[in-house]
Amino acid sequence: MEKAKSVLQLLGAREENIHNLTASVKTSEKVSVQVLLQPQYLKRFILTTGYYFFSYFGYYGFVLWLPSILATVYHLSLVKTFTYTLFVALAAIAGRAAAFWTIERFGRKQLFYVGFGLGGVAALLFGLIKDPSLLVWGACILSFLYEQGVAGTVVYTAELYPSKVRATATCWSTGAGRISSAVSPIVFGYFMKIHFYYGVFLTMAIFFWVAVALVYFLGVETRGRSLAEIGAA
Repeated sequence: MEKAKSVLQLLGAREENIHNLTASVKTSEKVSVQVLLQPQYLKRFILTTGYYFFSYFGYYGFVLWLPSILATVYHLSLVKTFTYTLFVALAAIAGRAAAFWTIERFGRKQLFYVGFGLGGVAALLFGLIKDPSLLVWGACILSFLYEQGVAGTVVYTAELYPSKVRATATCWSTGAGRISSAVSPIVFGYFMKIHFYYGVFLTMAIFFWVAVALVYFLGVETRGRSLAEIGAA
């Protein structure tokens, strides 16, 4: 406090204006997950945990099993598998860049529609490819699309909650995504074990579309709107 008073004096404050100056200590309010279950937050909490869970289930299951799919299902060599995986990673970077370029032009919800909506279609088509020479194109298109949806989950979540509950809501929502990203490789691995390869792509499509449906029915567009306007103040 004494240092604060001396700084104020250096800035031109008079002694009579600062000698009664007192410090107020504001304690931080702890927010538990029960707060997110209250009516004003419940719908959005279902939305964010839902799209994290369903989209990450399809995303991580495919990403982690892609090299094995290329080598086991399509019998590609190790060198070609590595090369294709590298191309897919580059397509993912391009998809993320496209998301950040379009997000302020067309809004947040479009990232889910394009990324996971079209990504589900691309997943079903990718599973039908028989020609190994077309695999790299199919995988790159799929990667380009779903990376836009993943970018949407990161940006959109932070804009749906007021600052006092934002950290708690984000942590629990992303936690749902972490759970699904741990479970999905096991499920996809089972599909691989029983040789139900198309089940990988079918599951991807269904789970992506569930995430899209949640955004469509429960989400609000936040582009160009204040937190007060979207009910997050």
